[in-house]
Formats: sequence, C-alpha cells, structure tokens
Amino acid sequence: MLISDSNFLCATLLSEKLHTDFHVTLSQEELTWIAFSLFEQNQPGNDGNHLLTQHADFKALLAKLSNLASLNLEKDETFKQILANQIVYANTTNTLWGDIKPAYAISKTGKAQSPVKIDTLKTKKDAKITNITYKYQPTSFKLIRKDQMIQATAQPAKGRPDSTINVGGKDYTLKTINIHTPAEHQIDNKKMDAELQLVHTSKDNKTVIISVLVKSGAENKAIGDLTSVVANSTNNKEQTLKTTISTLGLIPTNDKHFTYQGSLTTPATTEGVTWFVYETPITMSTKQLDQLKSKLADNNRPTQSLNERVIYSN
Repeated sequence: MLISDSNFLCATLLSEKLHTDFHVTLSQEELTWIAFSLFEQNQPGNDGNHLLTQHADFKALLAKLSNLASLNLEKDETFKQILANQIVYANTTNTLWGDIKPAYAISKTGKAQSPVKIDTLKTKKDAKITNITYKYQPTSFKLIRKDQMIQATAQPAKGRPDSTINVGGKDYTLKTINIHTPAEHQIDNKKMDAELQLVHTSKDNKTVIISVLVKSGAENKAIGDLTSVVANSTNNKEQTLKTTISTLGLIPTNDKHFTYQGSLTTPATTEGVTWFVYETPITMSTKQLDQLKSKLADNNRPTQSLNERVIYSN
C-alpha cells in the first residue's frame, strides 16, 4: 500500500507549523505515522475503527499531540487554513470541520447532516412531498475547481428562461452543479462511482438539491464537455464549458426517488436543505469517470447519522 503525496504534504505542513511557531518537533517516524493515519482513514470500507490506533507508537504520538491543546492551535489562523485546505476530506467523520472555525460548528453538532444512507425498506411513501416538476433548459456553465472541490455555475442565456424546478408550489432556480467521486449518498448500501448534485435556490433563499448517482457504463452525452474540462482544469481558474449541458438529460428516466431534510456536504454543511435522491443511476463511460477522478478523487463526505429524520419515497 502506498501513502499518497497529499497525505505526506498534510503531515509535513502540520509538522512545520508546530516547529516554526510552537517549537515542537516531530520526528520523521512521527511524521510517517500521521501520513499513514490519513491514508488509512481514506480507505474504502473504512468505518472509523482503525487498527492503527491500537499501535503503541501511534498511541504515544496521539498523547503528544493531545498535550498541545494548551498552545491554542485552534485560534491560529494559519493552522486553521492548513486544516481547511489539506484535511478537508481526510478525517473519516469530518469532525475536524467543526473545529476549524465557529461558522463550521454545525458539522460537528448538527442532527440533520448530509449525506445519508437510504434504506429503501424504511422509507415512507408520500406522493405530495416527493413531487417535483421540471422546467429545465440546455444550460451553459462556468466551472472553477478549488483543490478537490468543483463547482459549475449556471449562466443566464438571452431569450431563454433559466432551468427551474417546482417543489411544494415554490419555484427554485438551478444555480450550480457539484460533483463528488465516489458518490456521497448510498442506497441500500450500494456505493456508486460518482454523484452529481444540482443545487437550486428560491427567491426566499431556500435550497433544494437534486442528487443523481452515476455508475460506469455508456458514455454520457448530456454532460457535454464537463468531464474533459475538469480533467484539464487549473486550480482556482474559472473556465467556460464549450458546450451546453442538457440538464433534463441528467435526470434518470426512472422517476423513483427519495426526499429528506439535510445539509450541504461541504463546510459549513449548513442545514435546512431539502434533498431529492434518485434511486436509478445514470451512466458515464470509464473515460469520463477517470477524467473526474483525475482531479476530484475521494472528495466525498462520509455518510452521517440519520438520527430521527424520516426519508420519503414517491
């Protein structure tokens, strides 16, 4: 097993910060322990119970780091930035997000966080709550990538209405498409290759997200050149897609879907978001998925506790 460069980068940044500002030195062995810990936390099927934490040397390192609490690292802006930029997807439960800044506290304390696992046998049927009406148009997008996070922003077109949906008698306008590889939501414990999240907002600033799961298969024509633009993207540089996205073509023809109340899946993971998750995945070719993974691999937030929430199906 290989520990990735990003794991070592994260560990090295932390080590340099501790040494420069707080005169605390980590040995090369301790640096490797941190990198290996981050590597282990990112492995498929990881449920948070790491064999590594049972190792005596690693326990000693944890004890050493725990003693640094008196240094008030959580109040240091540079340290927060290291956490925000380098460990954003490294912690299995993402509880670190809630410690980066007060605005992210809901990531740690919230009771309605996303994504979730959907057990289809435990969903409750409700045709009214789950009803969606689409008024989608072919849409142009501008895309920007910030490390492993990508956002494609819908652009208005002269003489053509925006893509909208109607939920509960209220109109919501498509604003952005976010992409995660692998998928964040799981249905009956099935893990998909990717997830498209179509983010809509209303005039009163309410949010509805349509989640479309993706599996390997036939090439997806509706997505246009989005995957190739992602693969060739430069960090923090905005690019315009050459082709429009057939937004309605991204919605599965099988209308079976689920809805629940949740949150955004990236900091600050704000709650009050209505999610609609389609059961049947759409397909992308191996090439298209590889293009996404080349820049976005493992940018999924792990599933969160459902707590007392009810998931409805149509």
